[in-house]
Amino acid sequence: MKNSKLLYPLSLLILITQAHADGGSGSNSSATCSGVVACPAGQTGEISFTYRLAYYDRINCPRITSEVQSRLRSGQTDEDVRYYLHKQTGYYGENITISRGCVESGPTYQSTNTETQNLNCPLTHPSGVWTQSRTYQLWSDGSHRDVSNWSDLTNTCTIISVGREAETQSLTCPASLPNGIWTQTRTFDLWSDGTKTNFTPWSDTANTCAAALQSMQSEYRIVSCAIGEIGSVREKQTYEAWTDGSMRNYSGWVEVSSTCKPVPTQTTETKDGVQEETCDSYNGTTQGTYSGTVYKYGTYTTTYSATAKITDTKFEITSIDFTSCVAQITDIMQEIDEVACPVGQIGTIQRYRVKAQNSLGQASYPYGAEWMVSNNNCASTQADTQPAANADAIPDGLLSNISVTSSSLQNGEEFSKYLNSLSATNWATSERHKLIVNVDDLSSGKYSASKIGSAISKFQSVVGAGNSYIEIALPKTIDRYVGHGGITAKAVEEKTVILKGVSFDGGNATLRYVELGNKIIEKPQPKEIVINVIPKSLGLNGVFSN
Repeated sequence: MKNSKLLYPLSLLILITQAHADGGSGSNSSATCSGVVACPAGQTGEISFTYRLAYYDRINCPRITSEVQSRLRSGQTDEDVRYYLHKQTGYYGENITISRGCVESGPTYQSTNTETQNLNCPLTHPSGVWTQSRTYQLWSDGSHRDVSNWSDLTNTCTIISVGREAETQSLTCPASLPNGIWTQTRTFDLWSDGTKTNFTPWSDTANTCAAALQSMQSEYRIVSCAIGEIGSVREKQTYEAWTDGSMRNYSGWVEVSSTCKPVPTQTTETKDGVQEETCDSYNGTTQGTYSGTVYKYGTYTTTYSATAKITDTKFEITSIDFTSCVAQITDIMQEIDEVACPVGQIGTIQRYRVKAQNSLGQASYPYGAEWMVSNNNCASTQADTQPAANADAIPDGLLSNISVTSSSLQNGEEFSKYLNSLSATNWATSERHKLIVNVDDLSSGKYSASKIGSAISKFQSVVGAGNSYIEIALPKTIDRYVGHGGITAKAVEEKTVILKGVSFDGGNATLRYVELGNKIIEKPQPKEIVINVIPKSLGLNGVFSN
């Protein structure tokens, strides 16, 4: 800390410098010099002095007088001042006088001053500058009064990084692993004020914690007896229980007690069941002779043998269902014949029926042995009473029997053109006329109910609704219904669907068929689907099926 110099008031430091040179002339002449200084602080008055110089040395009077004043102000004694003057002037005794007129007086207020000090930053914050100031009153006696507390002018002292340090901690091993030691270390930044920052996670430097044997334990179990015995066996084993929850060093199971005894020969289980066999296998025929499955219903009986120590299951048949067995049809043909018209009519009636031959060489009529009319062109005989000019007129009864297929009605315009030609001639009759529509394929996408309905409606408009007679001949084989219900091309090929019958209500066909299952205990499932043949919205009457 630096102290400022004391400043004395000018009023108390009146420097009176007087140098007088008087005397005679010549080499022995002298000059008298004098001066005054103010008394020290705390005193009033002045100190005066005189001394003599050789006349030719009078030029030194100002210098010597100033030096004497300085010495008196610094507090030198009269003896010291006289010694200095003797050395400078060569005069002694009465030639040098010093008169002190000082008297004591109380100190007086001089000024209010400010002083500063520079401090060293503390070791905890060593970097920066620290300056303080305070105020005080200066008095004439040089004393300082009303001194204020030191206050910071500047304080930039900050902490500094000491370096990267490390610390270690010892942990207690967990209860599950009580044996060993466990120490960890982490690093951090240490600062001059002792703070620690930027800690790394604790990491193991040593960890030998290990489990310890806690106790010996026992456990029990119940196991089955050997094959051929009933009862149970109670077994025991021991093991070590360790503090980490592990079980170690099992002794192995040892029998403690047993209630085992031989099992006698006996029936153990009886339950109903079904066995399945192909119709070909059941009848002892080659594969493909029959379609369908034979279902054998009976009872499974399980018996245990005490001698062989094994169980045996036998199946006893109580009933057999072979109703789904159908001889496979190997050939289907259409028989046709032609018969004469009734008496009084000319023309012919063409008929047909479906004949089938199965794999056994047997012939049958799967859709009935009755003949079905495919074409009837019978017409009443009439006397030719018309003039020769009318020989080309269309006779009554030309439309008595018309047989067409559904495919021809859907895919051609010949029938429509024919009806248009009749309408153009204003043809009309009171006779009844029959239209046979042979539906050759009712599979999805191959039959149009709207087109067939439109053709029938036009026929009735030409001949008269009251005179028309419409017969719908539906297919008799399952392959003509593909795409409806569960009837697929694959099912037809694999013969897992069997046609049972088909009926017609004037608008829709109701198809009945059987679906054969694949599971052993699954019986054939009867199915029924409805297929639209003629739209109900057309309101057609007089439509029936053979």
